[in-house]
Amino acid sequence: MAIFKTFTGDSRYDNSELNRVETNIEEVLDMANIFLSANLPITSITDRNTKYIDRSDSFTRISNNINDMNIEIGTTWTYKSLILDYGYPTSFSYQEANKWEFNLEFLYNHLTINLKYRKRCGTFNAGGADYVL
Repeated sequence: MAIFKTFTGDSRYDNSELNRVETNIEEVLDMANIFLSANLPITSITDRNTKYIDRSDSFTRISNNINDMNIEIGTTWTYKSLILDYGYPTSFSYQEANKWEFNLEFLYNHLTINLKYRKRCGTFNAGGADYVL
């Protein structure tokens, strides 16, 4: 079960949060693989510890993973644009963390509902009360 959070300027964002986000990415990707037979080349790191220091390339990779999943799944109408390159002088902020969370939660909910209404024969029910296109 994916866990999503909202951050403020006073929030602490550490390795455990990045591990959680990347675990959520893996879970959403697994769902996309079931629903769409997606085959995205997503790389994730979920075993960070206190000795691991993320650099800008990690933030860039995570943003691009979320962006690539959104493009593959096709949920651009509610997608919040992400910074896709954290090179100097771009910095990571709680606002960007909240965009990651929003986009991942939307993708997760979108796939959860659509998988719920998927028939075994490969067709879909349309018009369910909580069906999301």
